[in-house]
Amino acid sequence: MAITTKDLQDQLTRYFNGDVERVKTMVKGCNAIGFKMSDHLEEISKNPDQFMILITYSDLGILGKLADSLNKLKGN
Repeated sequence: MAITTKDLQDQLTRYFNGDVERVKTMVKGCNAIGFKMSDHLEEISKNPDQFMILITYSDLGILGKLADSLNKLKGN
């Protein structure tokens, strides 16, 4: 069964204990580093361990800092 964007959103919301803002922060961070989750649903479902690394980085605030740095270096 293929994962949908809604499935992923629901799973992330549950992981972050219902904190939708943390989900939005993760999505923004992933987009900023060039990884649009909705474009890679199949790969996410096939590689949950690698995706968990992004979740952990977001949870620790690392993903956001990386995204901020990349945006500054790109002149955004």
